[in-house]
Amino acid sequence: VWVTVRDIWFHTSDAAGPNDAGWLKFPLAAPVTVDLATLTNGAMATVFNNLSLPAGNYQQIRVLLEPTLGPLTASAKVLGLNENNEVVYNGTANAPLHIAGFEHGLALIGNFTVSSTAPLSLAVDFDLDHDIVKFLRGSRPEFILKPRLRYFDLTNAGAIIGKIDPSVFQSASNANGGYNFVIKAEELSSDGTYHVVPRATTVKPDGSFVLYPVPANKNGSARNYDVLIRGRNIETHVIKTVPVMPNSSPTSNPTTLTATPIKLTTGTEYNANLSPALNPTGGWSNFYQTVPVTGEVPYEVRFRHTNPFTGQFTDPIALSLGNLFWANYNAGLDVTFTAGAPVEGAGKFTAVADAPFFARGSGVAVAPPAVSGSVSTFAPGALSTVPGVSPNSVSGNLVVPAKYQGFGLDTGYLIAVRDGVIVNTIDIGSLMKANGGQYNIANLPGGTTTAPLKRAVYTLYALAWSSTLPGASVYGFANTAADLRTGNAANIEVDLR
Repeated sequence: VWVTVRDIWFHTSDAAGPNDAGWLKFPLAAPVTVDLATLTNGAMATVFNNLSLPAGNYQQIRVLLEPTLGPLTASAKVLGLNENNEVVYNGTANAPLHIAGFEHGLALIGNFTVSSTAPLSLAVDFDLDHDIVKFLRGSRPEFILKPRLRYFDLTNAGAIIGKIDPSVFQSASNANGGYNFVIKAEELSSDGTYHVVPRATTVKPDGSFVLYPVPANKNGSARNYDVLIRGRNIETHVIKTVPVMPNSSPTSNPTTLTATPIKLTTGTEYNANLSPALNPTGGWSNFYQTVPVTGEVPYEVRFRHTNPFTGQFTDPIALSLGNLFWANYNAGLDVTFTAGAPVEGAGKFTAVADAPFFARGSGVAVAPPAVSGSVSTFAPGALSTVPGVSPNSVSGNLVVPAKYQGFGLDTGYLIAVRDGVIVNTIDIGSLMKANGGQYNIANLPGGTTTAPLKRAVYTLYALAWSSTLPGASVYGFANTAADLRTGNAANIEVDLR
């Protein structure tokens, strides 16, 4: 997964929109193209270094990428890429990675303190297993970035290392073995009712894995996590109460899960999808199961973004039919797992829909289909904005210039992006056929004049192509911001120049 980075911005206010004054901007001397797929198991790439900022407290950082369909940068060209942001899938196939709202960057919101004596050392995490979302342009797979960026203070982080017995891996001699392994460090949510995942990683070919950086306690004491291991054709395993020491790293005092490689149990699966589609389309679904022990709360076993153009999964998600396995951490020695059906029931999950700037859904049951081999469906229900936030809208005129008329552009989507995150989309295919017209994107979290909402500034980005020649026609159109901080935004012209 290649992305091409061009700028980083800093701001002292968490209320500033991308076009507001006060941003400190640091463009690279030349764009840098990075393969995110190589940055797993503690590996990092330094893109910005030795930036000199005035001492103070910063509350926003924005990372800006080059437009995917723009002129090819030298750094992408030397790597033999076709686009500035690109995905290589199925071994050798290449497809564009679309970055909606690229001109306003991907935002990190927090408190970043810069002093005259201590540097600020942050790692930014792209979760490729979740945030690179497949969609179809005709029959051709392409991808769009739906980032939920996380950042880690490297001066206050720790590491967990472990290894899976690779004999369980799928191979020519083990066709039913496991693959697509994901290792998650989980801890309780702020209200203590479910587990959240601050760090996840994949598995190396030899079965080893590294969870780093993992947030650690500032007071020097251990911070405990539960480590969940899942994969395709694999039953879910949890090792509980794993301590992480501050200032540990993959090579210095890491927490070792077990003395010998962990032996996993293979299992079977079924497929599931949303029906009807999720509203807003920029959301996702978490799939939870609970260990059948008194006092336990659900673990996030799987997660998937919806296709932002359909509100459903492009491909159904595979869910385990088998037991949960759990054990307590044993000071780095081997553990003995206990197996049992989850509280939800054998092969059952609770699916919770969520979306950026919306309230979490209440959760619905997902069960194996009545007919083996068919797809199980679940209805997540429409999401509501959080209390005090208004479901605003952006409306205006979509203009298709004469140079695009007659090109057969009859398929398209208008995407509303906030802080680099896709929130909602509408189908503009009929407007493309009519060479333009009025549009309206509703259900966008915003504010009112009496209760303004910070950073509720949206970027409108359009993708369009011809259904008869989808492989030969694709156009990405960036546009100006729509400010919903104090109400609806009307008369916002989207000119597909």
